[in-house]
Amino acid sequence: IPALRDLLACNRTYRVEQSYDLTFYLGERVLTTAELQSIVATLPPDRSSPAGMITDFQGAELRSELAKRLVREERYQDALAYADAVMVIPINKYDASFDTGLSKSLKTQHDLIQAYATAHEQTQNAGSDVAKAAAWYQLALLTRVEHGEILDHDSELYKDKATPDLPGVSSSELARLKANYTTPDQDNLRWYIAYDDALKAAQLVPSHSQAYAAILCHAAHWMNEAPPEAIDGHDPIANLRQAWQLYVKHGAYVQWAGDFGHQCSDPDFDAAARPLWWHRLTKRMARLHVHPFALILAGSALLTLVFAGLLIIRRRKGTSRLRETDT
Repeated sequence: IPALRDLLACNRTYRVEQSYDLTFYLGERVLTTAELQSIVATLPPDRSSPAGMITDFQGAELRSELAKRLVREERYQDALAYADAVMVIPINKYDASFDTGLSKSLKTQHDLIQAYATAHEQTQNAGSDVAKAAAWYQLALLTRVEHGEILDHDSELYKDKATPDLPGVSSSELARLKANYTTPDQDNLRWYIAYDDALKAAQLVPSHSQAYAAILCHAAHWMNEAPPEAIDGHDPIANLRQAWQLYVKHGAYVQWAGDFGHQCSDPDFDAAARPLWWHRLTKRMARLHVHPFALILAGSALLTLVFAGLLIIRRRKGTSRLRETDT
């Protein structure tokens, strides 16, 4: 820890770029979260320029890595205190043609972690099943598209199954490496974490809805794009088959069903929240090329005319009775 403190101080003065990998190896893999937090607490305050340029890049990176570790521990509010709120991240940079369901207002790591924390809370506390489904799908998208900015290990060293970066390390350092190493191959596991969250979302929306088909379509697409080999019991081919079979068994026909897993619309959760009669009415009116709102307006006008007619008849009857009384 004293050596890392000295290294950071030296870098701020001399900009020794070659030491960056060693800094993150120690900060991310060797130190505990509490130890890393104590190191970050001694760093100079963030003096990022108004133009969004980070002046202390190494300090900013350590804060960002600490935020990810805290997210992995589900300490979301603590993570937000360290998340980068300056550096703009290109959202949907992986597959913008499919995964377009993230808000364009998410621009920084702080935005992404806040959205992730909110979605995680809403999966449990949202007011309806459809709202919970939307939260699960949001979690799936954030994991699929921005996993690296929210909770992933930033270094490929983590793919080495907790092996040390340098030879000749102590047994205590090896023990720390294994303690800080959570799951293998985080970069590839994000596909399956997103897939599992998508299936949870699909279970909470009506199977006749467009959202059900769209969620499963995206889940299938992710399995099409996932690494071909099975990882930790996750088999992309089996998962792809599962998503397709669920759609065939329970889902309603959509125009892009013939290209399932390759062409998907974004889930329409607002429509999924409407009652079944609305969907049936919409389908029938679409065949007649009539918009359902037009039918509702026509029905309302008809009811108004009927009501007005009844009112006129009632008044006429009342007038007749008055005349009979006078007579």
